[in-house]
Order: sequence, then structure tokens, then C-alpha cells
Amino acid sequence: MIIANADGCTPYEAARGITLVRAEGAYVYDAEGRGLIDLSNSFGSVMLGHNDPVVTAAVVETVRSGIPAAASLDLQNHLAEQIAGDLPGDQRVAFFKTGTAATRAAASAARRVTGRRLIASCGYHGYDLMWEFTPPGQPNSEGVLHCYHLPELIDQVLAEHADELAAVIIAPDYIHVSPDYIADLFERCERVGVVTIADEVKHGYRIRQGASVNEASVLANMYTYAKGISNGWPLSCVAGDERFLKPLAEFVSTLTFEAPSFAAASATLDRLVELDVQAQLAVDGARFVSEAAKLISTRDLPIEMAGTGAAFQFVCAPEVEEVLLPHALAEGLILEPSDQQYPSACFRGEVVDDALERLDRALDTMAAARPDLVGREVTQLDRVYSAFCQMDGLPGRPEGWSLEQCVEYVTDQL
Repeated sequence: MIIANADGCTPYEAARGITLVRAEGAYVYDAEGRGLIDLSNSFGSVMLGHNDPVVTAAVVETVRSGIPAAASLDLQNHLAEQIAGDLPGDQRVAFFKTGTAATRAAASAARRVTGRRLIASCGYHGYDLMWEFTPPGQPNSEGVLHCYHLPELIDQVLAEHADELAAVIIAPDYIHVSPDYIADLFERCERVGVVTIADEVKHGYRIRQGASVNEASVLANMYTYAKGISNGWPLSCVAGDERFLKPLAEFVSTLTFEAPSFAAASATLDRLVELDVQAQLAVDGARFVSEAAKLISTRDLPIEMAGTGAAFQFVCAPEVEEVLLPHALAEGLILEPSDQQYPSACFRGEVVDDALERLDRALDTMAAARPDLVGREVTQLDRVYSAFCQMDGLPGRPEGWSLEQCVEYVTDQL
């Protein structure tokens, strides 16, 4: 393969050896017509399911209109009104093509408004030199200090650098920590008057209509969205008040306002409401998590389930996951390695039953192939490792660990 960056962090890594030729609903299909249940959904960017008929119709109509990018901004302004309407207060919206571009833009806006350079960060904000991970306490080359979701590290950064911080950007995660835990991280920043950015690229519109942190009464200065807003079409945005969005007035590119992605996004947000997707995921996804945990327990395999219906993870040691993934794939179940699984709105009813049957067979063949794994327990270190892979942070201090041990563990993972 001559694609230079194909080995980067891309979806469907576990299924890279299979040629996928089409997708519909919760399934993707190989060249032989075999349907595989997709729990990656392009890293969660396909919220409604593949080839949603309403989204597809909106895109096709827009493509056929032939209107070039930015020739008219009516469709784009309508989407901005939809997104702003799902947030508290008076918001403006700036559009981009990727979540990475949106988080970088939000950080740039904070720097321009405050006149400060340092950014404190919790979580993953995209593959970009700006967000390169460094050990706690050591800013990277772009002036970003990573706190790895640890309250003590946030407190240290605030105490030592409050007057130098342009903003703190936090990616909320709910697989290994609670909404209250995330809210507490924001509150620590707000108490000292630091600008806050809620990076909602992963969970925005997946947990609720709009920003997930608003559910816990968190009001950030800016919000970034991407995955949840356009059902797999390339679009992202920053939302915030006039003071923070004004510096982004000229942050545009040739295809920033290409119409098909905006048609997809507007249709997607309407469909999320129409189908009550967040409530449906909470029920059907949670059923899968609960039943999967029972199947695993029956075979006494060293795997646990973590998370909610909207996003969940198979928690285990890396050498156990190396066995699980190919057995799951052989039964037609696509899982993302070392990361969360993102069900779509099509993951319900009979599809959940089908997924559980496939997982059941995969666990059977896994236990038969590796009897040495039967009876082995999931350790605290396995849980810490899984959480770090999923959230690029720690879900608090593990029992018995000092802050120094946490810092040492994080540093060793980089």
C-alpha cells in the first residue's frame, strides 16, 4: 500500500484484512456478501447507522443541485441555528472539517482572547502535533500541559500556571468515570476563573441532544463537536459566545462550507430527535452490555464490560484482547481494539440479539482455543490499562496508588 498515513489511528483496524464493499444499518458487508455487525461505526461518527435513508436523500438532493461550496450559506446557517439551539445561552458556531481542527481552533481562540499561551488538557483531542502527549508537568512543544483526567494534576497546573493558562480543554468520558467526576474537573477550573472548553467530539449528541456536560449543569466557554453531528460526513464545529468566536472569523478553507456535509448534518440532528436515539441507545446498548457480561462470566474468561449503552468497552489485558478480537471477527463482530465500542441507532432489537449470539460463539471458540485463560481474573492493572487506552487518562487514582505512581504509570505509557 502506498498510502503514507494508512497505519495511523483509523477505524476498522481489526477488520483491515477484509474487503468491505457496502454498509447498511448496523451491518457492513464483505465482497462475498457476508454481513458483519459494526460496533466501530467509524469511531462513533455514524450515529444513525450506515446509509440512513433520510440523510442519504438529503445528501443526494444537495449533490444534484450542483451548488458549489459557500455559494449560499442558508443551509449552513440553518445548521448553526440547530446546534446553537441545543446549548444554553447565546451561542455562535464556527465550522471545520475534523474534530482535530475544531479543538485546535478553540484553543487558538482562547489564546487570542486571553493573550496567554499555555493550554491544560484532559483526554484525546485528535492526531495533531498540538496535542502530542508528554509526561505530567511537562508542556509539549505547542504549550499544552496534559493532566490525564486526574484532579490532583489539574490542581497542580492551576496552582502553578493559572496566570499563564489560556484555557483548560476537557474531553468528557463516561465509560470509566461518572458525569459528576467530569463536572468536578470543570468546577475546579471555573473556581479560579480559567476559560474552559468541553471537547464533545466523542460524546456530543450521543448522550443527549447537544453537549453531554450540560446534563451535569456544566457550562463551558466553548464546545467542540464532530462525530455526532453528521452521520459520517466530514464536519465539525466550535460553539461559544461572541467573545470567543470572533477570533475564528477567518478560520476557513476552500471546502469549509461544501453543502453535502451540511445537508447530512441537518438531517442527522433532526433524525436524532425524531428517533429519540439517545434514549434508545441507553436501553438497547445497555442490554447488550448486561447480557455480554453474563456470557463472559459463564465461561469464566478474564474480560469485563465497562460503560453504558451509548459507548462501552471490553476490559481486559492486551494479550487477552489479542485473542478476543480475531474470534469476534470470525463470527462477524467488528470491535475496535483497545478502545470504546460505539453502537448506532440501528443497534436494537434483533440486531442486539444477533450480536449476542455472535459474541456467544466467539467466546466459545476463544475458551476452547485458549483454556489457559479460563479462570484467570481481570486485575486492577488490566482495568487501569484499558481505561488509559480508552480515555487517554486515569479514572482517578487506582486503589493504593500514590500520585507519584500515577505519574510514573502515565509516563511509561507514552
